[in-house]
Amino acid sequence: MRKPGNIRVMQHALDHLGHSSKGISTEAELQAALAEPISPRLGVVDVTDFSTDVWSMCTRLQNHNIPFIVLSAPQTLNLDNHSLAYGATSVLRKPIAKSALLQLIHGLAA
Repeated sequence: MRKPGNIRVMQHALDHLGHSSKGISTEAELQAALAEPISPRLGVVDVTDFSTDVWSMCTRLQNHNIPFIVLSAPQTLNLDNHSLAYGATSVLRKPIAKSALLQLIHGLAA
């Protein structure tokens, strides 16, 4: 996610469910997180307004066997198809019901 407000909202919601989270908005930040002793177990990737770097980030997640969910803007079939091609576990179109997203995250992280 690129927008700090979205990252804070997601982190707050995940913390409320008992999951630790880390906001990552660049490939360098993802690379650093993957190098930590406790690497991510699940990714939530918002592909809206991202550059082509998002696909290399998805590839990194896939190469590390980390499942990830992609959030995309409505009517972005091309992005949805790319997301699935790059290994997304699921693609959710905005607007997304927060409860549904959190339920999916909770299920995948378990």
